[in-house]
Amino acid sequence: EVLEAYLRFCQRHNSHLISDEIYAMSVWKNLDTPDAPSFTSVLSIESGIVDPGLVHVLWGMSKVCLARGVIHVHVEL
Repeated sequence: EVLEAYLRFCQRHNSHLISDEIYAMSVWKNLDTPDAPSFTSVLSIESGIVDPGLVHVLWGMSKVCLARGVIHVHVEL
């Protein structure tokens, strides 16, 4: 419902929505708080609310695959 409101706002004002979903794959059920809200990707919201060209999603492997920083390999031939 909140994400849909953001999308409608962006459509109305021709503004871009940038959704940082870097921790999207790091969500699990919390037995201590069973009623905690679950993660919802902006990409899972009903299409037709906003021009898809106004929606941008950021994601990376650094948090999910423990690939921190830049990997640089130097090979001398």
